Amino acid sequence: MENERTGVGGDLPLKEIARAWSKVSDDNPEMLMAALVTAFWRGDFVRGAQSALFMLQKPDSSASGNSTRWPRRPGDYASRGEVVLKVGQDGESNPTAESKRFHISREHIARMFYTPRGQRGIMQGEPAGFEGWSFEKRDLADPNWRAKYEESYRALSTIPIEQWSRVPYDMRDLCSLWRIRRHDFARWYRSSLRSAGAPLDSFWPTKGGTSEPHRTRAVVVAAPKQTEGSQKRVRGPRPRKLERAIEAMKKEDPKVLDQMLEKEMETRWGDIAGRTCLRKARSIVQSGNSDK
Repeated sequence: MENERTGVGGDLPLKEIARAWSKVSDDNPEMLMAALVTAFWRGDFVRGAQSALFMLQKPDSSASGNSTRWPRRPGDYASRGEVVLKVGQDGESNPTAESKRFHISREHIARMFYTPRGQRGIMQGEPAGFEGWSFEKRDLADPNWRAKYEESYRALSTIPIEQWSRVPYDMRDLCSLWRIRRHDFARWYRSSLRSAGAPLDSFWPTKGGTSEPHRTRAVVVAAPKQTEGSQKRVRGPRPRKLERAIEAMKKEDPKVLDQMLEKEMETRWGDIAGRTCLRKARSIVQSGNSDK
């Protein structure tokens, strides 16, 4: 669909970003999607008090589909089947493609998908109706509620993608619909270890060199064809990813690193490289050849 491909006001869904990104990074799109959701849980996409991730929804309307009851005030909306109508200044109801943004809240997603069985809220002992309280009232009831929430979000960020919740909806399907504006994504991407070797413009370029385009397209820049005398890169982890993985592992306790399962390494450093690269990085660190 055109809207999905070009975005609205310089934004794209995470699924489309992961697909285009994978073409220039050689990573699995699903692994990149998992990295984006991990960043969401860690709060990397929070700007002030609001998430930079959102979904597009049709305008709310309590009006009936009956033509005699369509709203007549300028700016009001109504639905007729799949068509959204908006009342103009002339009082006429005209079809519109406008949508509104629904920002994705970590608290809302945690409550919807990951509230422990038998537990009222995100944290243990949470009072009834806590989700509807103002922050000031929450602070009076529990001054440490923010830290407790962040601890819960951190735990959710370590859940492997294959174990994401499917109740009440499939978390994978829902996350694929989340969108982000290019400049908000760029803030995270430029500081992410995953950005090495794949400039943002290589898969999500701006139009006319502007940083805030009205329409952008996720594209893949074709790799240059190798000439007869050119050398092919030896198969295996990209050198930059391997170097970053080695540097990260050198900071870990050697005994802990030795005992780590591969899935634990992937949970810990999956935002740097894939399992094969992490396995090789650990072997190098264990052999003591990382500084040679």
